Amino acid sequence: YTSILRMGPEALAAEAPAIARLARAEGLEAHARAAELRFERDDAAEGER
Repeated sequence: YTSILRMGPEALAAEAPAIARLARAEGLEAHARAAELRFERDDAAEGER
């Protein structure tokens, strides 16, 4: 099974640490970094507004 989720900035900010932990627990370092980078990018963009 494959699940695809769409999250807004607020949801991602709340869940990014848990997403990264789960990805690392499953051996998916690139997925963990992607979640962290998206959070960082969204957080930086929010500061520019």
